[in-house]
Amino acid sequence: MRKLIYSIAVSLDGYINDSQGSLRWVPVDEQYHRFANAQQAETGLSLYGTRMWQTMRYWDTAETEPGQPDFAIDFARLWKPAEKLVVSHSLSEADMLAGARLFGGDIVEEVRRLKQQPGKQITVSGATLASTLVDAGLVDEIQPFIVPAVLGGGTPFLSASSASRYQLVDSRRFANGMTFLRCARVA
Repeated sequence: MRKLIYSIAVSLDGYINDSQGSLRWVPVDEQYHRFANAQQAETGLSLYGTRMWQTMRYWDTAETEPGQPDFAIDFARLWKPAEKLVVSHSLSEADMLAGARLFGGDIVEEVRRLKQQPGKQITVSGATLASTLVDAGLVDEIQPFIVPAVLGGGTPFLSASSASRYQLVDSRRFANGMTFLRCARVA
């Protein structure tokens, strides 16, 4: 059975973006990026909600931009060919890139089906989508990158309505001040 993992940067007050939807407050540096690259290399399928998909599309052309550091180019090269499922009712097939499939059906049932298939881990990006899957009991690990910043508003990290328990199984501190937590679901 494939694991489903929710991993994203989150502020101290629990937001994944600021009130303008920006991620500029996340201190992206080489150490953090290489860690994210390793996570991407272990991912067989990425699930995205509408807004996160619009943010991640950047990586389709990132390696063509002048001055990109090698670790950013490495991420783009891992991300582009990876399988992606975009869960949206507002996007169309014209918004999809190579390797991406638009999905507008019952995501809970689809993820149950996908988890039964062989392959590498599945990741979910996007708070609304992740909250739906946490509520359904499908998220095996929550892996936040805690950023020492207070945003005062934005999109909440989780808005799950069902109670779930997770246990800290690993952590890592980054030189840029971020702390990675790996929390596994308690059955």
